[in-house]
This record gives sequence, C-alpha cells and structure tokens, in this order.
Amino acid sequence: MEMRKESKSSKSRTRSIQSPTPTTVSSSATVHQPPPPPPPPGGIPPPPPGGAPPPPPLAPTQTTAPSSGGRGALLGDIRKGMTLRKTVTNDRSNPRV
Repeated sequence: MEMRKESKSSKSRTRSIQSPTPTTVSSSATVHQPPPPPPPPGGIPPPPPGGAPPPPPLAPTQTTAPSSGGRGALLGDIRKGMTLRKTVTNDRSNPRV
C-alpha cells in the first residue's frame, strides 16, 4: 500500500491509494508443481566414479646403516667422547642506552 501526503494549508491530510487486487484466472488445465529445491550445500560430496585410487607405492626399506654419516654418525661420535662446538648466544633482549 502506498501513502501520499499532500499539504494545502497548515493542516495536512493523508490520502491513501490502494493498489488493485490481483485477479485469479481459473482454468481447467492441470497445475504443475515446481520441482523440489536442491539439497543444501555442505556435507560430504559423493565419491568420484571409478572406485578408490590405488595406494601410493611403498618406499624401499634399508637394511644397512647409512655410510655417509648423518644422525647415526653424530650419535656415535658423541658416545665415543667427541666434544661438541661451543654455541654463542647473541642476547638482544636488553634495551639500548
């Protein structure tokens, strides 16, 4: 409904304008219902066609110790008595003066 205000003098009056009512047309034809709404988004998507993907190939296992050193060599050197290098800490937490 639409309202208009018109003022001609110090008194204002309100005049309402009514929109026409919708008319219904009856027919003898069959009324078709709209299709149902799609399901809400979210949830688990369906699996892709073709089944599950093949598992990744297994990495070959090593039965011998690594000959190039690494963590095992470092641990062995520590157990033999090798000393580690001294670390130097650069502390910058004090404020500059």
